[in-house]
This record gives sequence, C-alpha cells and structure tokens, in this order.
Amino acid sequence: KGAQAVAGCLDARVWVWDIQSRALLHRLSGHSRPVVSLHHFRHFLFSGGVDSTVRVWDHRTWKCLRVLEMGENSVPYSLGISPPLHDGDAPLLLAGTNGKVAVWNIDTWQPGQEIDQAAPADNR
Repeated sequence: KGAQAVAGCLDARVWVWDIQSRALLHRLSGHSRPVVSLHHFRHFLFSGGVDSTVRVWDHRTWKCLRVLEMGENSVPYSLGISPPLHDGDAPLLLAGTNGKVAVWNIDTWQPGQEIDQAAPADNR
C-alpha cells in the first residue's frame, strides 16, 4: 500500500487518494455536514465536521471506530495530539468554535476537562 492523501470535503465526506497513481481510493461517509479538520496519529485519522462531531477512522481499514460529540453546537476547527501527560496518556485536543478546547483520552475514549481558550495562562 503506497502513500495516500486525505482531504475533508464540503460533501461531508473524507476523500482518500493514492498519491502515485492519483486514483481515488475511498470516500468516507458519516458526517452530515462539511468536514473542516483532519489529524493523523498512530493508526487513527480524526475528522472534524460542521455537524459538531469528530469521527475516528482506522486508516488501515478506513472503518469508523468512534464518533466523539463536541456538544454546544461547537465545530471542531482544529484537532491535535498533546505530548503524553504524567500518566502516559496522549490526549486528543479539539478546539471548537464555542471558545473551548475539549480534551479526550484516546486510550479510553473518555472526555476529560475543557479548557477555556480565552483564559490567561497560569505562569506559576
């Protein structure tokens, strides 16, 4: 399996292409509104949609493993993985249009704290 490119699209799907042949390999369906953010980590592809969800795809099979709800009509416009915390977990950070960053544990798929994006940094 060669290198692949992915794109979140206005048709509410994630499109996957083979880079060398430029062939369209997959159209991943599940979001109900446009896909506006993507992030790859380990064997996961995370896609954030205007439908206020983040879908977790296994890039080996392109199956949707989970749907994470952002809530409060918040669109996940930025996705990322933080360096591991003290307990070894690498949290998924979801920055939403509600002004908050949702923190999810990708080993247990449990939501953690929410961080207010407007809060000043604690410099202690």
